[in-house]
Amino acid sequence: MGFWHLNRKGISPLVALILLVSFSVALGVLVINLLSLLFVENPCESVEIELVELRDFKPLCVDYVGGRLIKFVLRNSGTVEIDHFKIGIITSEGISEGELKRSVKPTERMDVRDGFRFDSKGEIKEVTITPVVISENTDKVCVYKEVIFTDIPIC
Repeated sequence: MGFWHLNRKGISPLVALILLVSFSVALGVLVINLLSLLFVENPCESVEIELVELRDFKPLCVDYVGGRLIKFVLRNSGTVEIDHFKIGIITSEGISEGELKRSVKPTERMDVRDGFRFDSKGEIKEVTITPVVISENTDKVCVYKEVIFTDIPIC
């Protein structure tokens, strides 16, 4: 009985030390994570795309005769390679989404005059082209760098 009485006074400072050390470690991990967010480069910051207008071709048009195709020519004016694109099409009858699996290096052009096929019926109201880059082996969808078109002419 006397043994437990003597060690009881030592338990409280030991528990306080463990709590203080664990709190300090947790606070340190939190600060390091927050600081790492400030210094991590977002790969989408270097992404820029623009549609190219050619002499005989509009920047973006739709071909209903050839089988519901979106046709365009695009330039990667950024400094990183774009792996592929997400295409969103809003029509009077619904929404169609798809991926255009073509990569574009910086300063290069991608010709899609052969067309991107979509399934939605009705008149096209809006087309959204969103670049996707690969960073750390994962897809990064650059939604703030997307190009949105309305009033799409017929090819």
